[in-house]
Amino acid sequence: MSSRSLWDNIFRRQTERSSIAAALARIPIFKNLARAELSLVANMVHARTYHPDEVVFLEGQPGTGMYAITSGAVNITLNYRRDDEILLAQLKEGDFFGEISLLDESPRSASAVAVGPTELIGFFRSDLMDLIDKNPRMGNKIMLGLAAVLVERLRATNTELRRLREHSRPAASLAVSDAAVQVVQG
Repeated sequence: MSSRSLWDNIFRRQTERSSIAAALARIPIFKNLARAELSLVANMVHARTYHPDEVVFLEGQPGTGMYAITSGAVNITLNYRRDDEILLAQLKEGDFFGEISLLDESPRSASAVAVGPTELIGFFRSDLMDLIDKNPRMGNKIMLGLAAVLVERLRATNTELRRLREHSRPAASLAVSDAAVQVVQG
């Protein structure tokens, strides 16, 4: 091995860690971390490339952690590869998913599948628990960021649920009225 290739590998790894830290900085869960803290997390995460149609995780599998998309796209679906498959979302570079698994190892509520060649960063619950043990202050910053994301998503879900209920209320009233007419006519 030439000394040139040795140095290339070292610099390539430093550049990769730097780009991972930059990707992490764009994720709201990590927004409270200083640059040095982001570098520490960048050393903990797991980068992986997925092939088109490769499963990241399946609905019903135990949750182990979250993923951030550094390139490519991921479909989030219910009933993966069944006749009644439902596409919930198509996520792209900069998006993240699976963050509830940082708190809870309950079964996944949906499947995640790479759309094309896709690069993901995985940050797992075990990594977060180790971090909390070794650096509670930094772990708390991540937990506060996670809480803020979950609160934002819960509020958006509540708003959407309210909108759907208001939209469906007249139809529900008509269905009850129709049923009442049928009973009276019956």
